[in-house]
Amino acid sequence: MLLSYFMKEAPMKTYGQITITYVSDGKPGEPSLNVSIANENQNIPCTSDGKVIDNLLIEIPFAGYVGFDKFPCSASVGVLPSGITLGSNENATDKKDGRIILNVAKGSNLGSDQTVSGQIPFTFTIKEKEIVKIFTWSKTKDGGDGNIDLYSIESSVSVITKKIDGGLDPTTITFNSWVRNSKNVNLSPYEGLFIIEETVNGVVYNSKYISETAESSVVYTPTTQEITAIRCTLCKKR
Repeated sequence: MLLSYFMKEAPMKTYGQITITYVSDGKPGEPSLNVSIANENQNIPCTSDGKVIDNLLIEIPFAGYVGFDKFPCSASVGVLPSGITLGSNENATDKKDGRIILNVAKGSNLGSDQTVSGQIPFTFTIKEKEIVKIFTWSKTKDGGDGNIDLYSIESSVSVITKKIDGGLDPTTITFNSWVRNSKNVNLSPYEGLFIIEETVNGVVYNSKYISETAESSVVYTPTTQEITAIRCTLCKKR
């Protein structure tokens, strides 16, 4: 699974983020319903006055699960800011992921020159139940036109299954980071800093791993079977 991101302005510059969700078989007779969204945070390169530098496609894969099994799932997209339009919306099946494509227009200010970020709600329907996920976008004010570097986080899996006996499958997750120029299709390993967090309630995340030196790949083993999600953030090396 490969996700493209741009740099975000922050005390530690963040290049991308991905959350791995746990799925379980649910209670007897009541299989759990889950939706995994691969790209949940996208940074959009803008000029110093807040306008989009170049046309951009944002790809957001998603999958629905009933218990451990993939299940057909549809998505509806909430209100979009000016400058962002829906390119396509492909339903997920039990065989392949669904895909939402958003078009970002060159020169748009995404609401206003002063706007720095925003959120778009996605409502997923699976087995006649609705699950809402929030997609976040943020401006990166790069200061001018020209080539831009695109950063990617790749995870070995999109979900981890939690079985009745409490065991996890798989037992480890591999995160890889990549970079490419916007004018080139070739990816190169990017050595950055990884921050990996766990949550038991889906709200509060606790840091469990922080890179001591720049690296382009991390193999991570969850610290407990009680967590509900793992979040990995890629940051600029110091």
